[in-house]
Amino acid sequence: MLKVKINAKVRVSIVAILAVLLILMTVVITIKRGLPMVWDTRFHIGRIYDIREAFLAHRIPTWVNFSSYHGMGQAINGMYPDITLWPFILITNGLSFVNQIIAIKVVILLATFIVTYI
Repeated sequence: MLKVKINAKVRVSIVAILAVLLILMTVVITIKRGLPMVWDTRFHIGRIYDIREAFLAHRIPTWVNFSSYHGMGQAINGMYPDITLWPFILITNGLSFVNQIIAIKVVILLATFIVTYI
């Protein structure tokens, strides 16, 4: 494995720039009160919606999604394991759906930032 040596000053600068970008993105999302619907955002929001509905009904989410995707009953959660989203949805279930999506996005961005750069 190729290991790149970066001195401490450059490393701190990279982390600071990325932290500012993360904060800026969080502020933009919060001010606009929503996420831009680009690429596959609608798809993943549908996944979160189905898991949220199951938890609100005190059920374990199934592999077949009947609440979203035009009620087609596609096995999305079987192909994209939904259990990775469960903790995020459980800790944000008290929020409204839009705020829940924003909170999950911010938490995932923050976790990714910490794991990758710190």
